[in-house]
Amino acid sequence: MKYIRIVTCIVAASLLVLSACNRDELFVREQYKATVALKSEGGDNFFNQILDLNSPTRDEDGFVKGFIAANVGGTEPTTKPIEITIAEAPELLNRFNLYNYETDARIYYQFLPKNRYRIPEMKITIPTGKRDGVMPIWVNADGLSPDSVYIIPFRVVSCSAYEMNPERSTVFYRVERKNKWAYTSQNGSTLSAPSYVQRGMWTSTAAMYNQMHSWFNAEPNIIKPSLAQLVANKTIWAVSHNELRVFGSTKTALDAGVDAAVFYPQWCINIKVEDEMLEIEEEIAVDGEIEIIKKPSNMQKLTITPWRHDHIHGIEVTQVDNDKFEPTNRFLNSYELVTDDWGFMYHVFRLCYDFVEYGSATTTPRRIWEEFRIEYTEDVTKK
Repeated sequence: MKYIRIVTCIVAASLLVLSACNRDELFVREQYKATVALKSEGGDNFFNQILDLNSPTRDEDGFVKGFIAANVGGTEPTTKPIEITIAEAPELLNRFNLYNYETDARIYYQFLPKNRYRIPEMKITIPTGKRDGVMPIWVNADGLSPDSVYIIPFRVVSCSAYEMNPERSTVFYRVERKNKWAYTSQNGSTLSAPSYVQRGMWTSTAAMYNQMHSWFNAEPNIIKPSLAQLVANKTIWAVSHNELRVFGSTKTALDAGVDAAVFYPQWCINIKVEDEMLEIEEEIAVDGEIEIIKKPSNMQKLTITPWRHDHIHGIEVTQVDNDKFEPTNRFLNSYELVTDDWGFMYHVFRLCYDFVEYGSATTTPRRIWEEFRIEYTEDVTKK
């Protein structure tokens, strides 16, 4: 009996050891095995990329280089290359829109138009022993609406080696963008862009505007008009490599309960930063007489136009050049990178324009002088 008991204990102990070994082997195998996945953020598999519209990679047609990526997990190096075949998957975006926004098509994520991107090869290659690989995507984001979220949906068709993580075999490539002065990004359906400090003055009434013109024309008994001051913050969106959108008039934010798709076209203006550099005038004494000479400056010319979409009629804008009315500003409609007395650098936009507000009962315009500034950083998205 004692012998049988001893044998039974030995067998039981052997089974426990074998079971423990199997568990350890499974644990090691699962922990160290190579698993392939498309890179993304969060549970919805979005890969957000802020494209620099002024990037050195920008080609003559306005395309800049982006990418999607894949990586391989596990602690052991791979022993062979991995080729991942990729395909576009429009059904994924259709399903996402319906699930999250149902029938409210106004806030659907948009497919990036086909003429806006080029993909040389629908494949990601991860070389032997490496962890990452990318598929280049060339995107032209100039002029895309800052009010829409643009997506290219992708899925994995095949993976030549190792196991593909099924939860990371799709990705929504989301196009965001920036230029030298601003950015346009999205967090879900929320629009994000930098806030500039605004200061300025304007003719807040029709009477003030008319008085200003009478004073210009030196009509008798006309007193130089007073102006209403402006101090606020204004959001500026990146539109293209040299264009920006900002609220016109004295608007600084969306009106409550108003559809953004209607509000922005009605109340925004477009600012184009031209390549043309402005000249400044300087008085010098020549043979006892004062002469005015023109010198090149570091300021770029701005062109201001209404921001419109299709049939929606927005704010009317007339650009004013060489305006001599106070506040004294000989640098109207200009952009300049300014360094202050403390050594801080600022993006500075100086605007002057006449406007007629959307839906206004009067056709008498107003005039606005305003300056926007924000502290300079090498990457504007960090502000």
